Amino acid sequence: MKRIRIEEFFLDFDKLRKGRVTRPQFKSILSQLGFNLTNEEYDLLCEKYKDESPEKFVLYPQFIASINKAFTTTGIQKAPAVAVPQLTQADTLLARRKYLQPSNGSGVDLESVMEQYRYAVQVRRIMLKPVFQDFDRTKNGHVTKQ
Repeated sequence: MKRIRIEEFFLDFDKLRKGRVTRPQFKSILSQLGFNLTNEEYDLLCEKYKDESPEKFVLYPQFIASINKAFTTTGIQKAPAVAVPQLTQADTLLARRKYLQPSNGSGVDLESVMEQYRYAVQVRRIMLKPVFQDFDRTKNGHVTKQ
């Protein structure tokens, strides 16, 4: 979604360009990329992309290839006449689902909370936009939950 080249993050940790990083390095890279994973999700990823050495390295080229598969056709530079299918909204729905629907699992009515904010802004004349802009470091109109 953010068009980040993740391979460059891995190359910073893989000085010898062997295509593998340690598990703590893998977790550090994922956190730098903004993936907020639970320990269970992290362990599952490490298991899926592990190598067979006793040091328990993670093979990042396979991880990168599986991510890039969602965005382009592999090997397109060798066959320039290949037609790349166009992405549709259905293709990216799973990645965007958490951004499209408000989570209302706590039993709190979203509309009533928004109405309370509207009232507070009108009565107190609070300027919300500058406050949010302080936390928008990349100036793309998005802030994190925290």
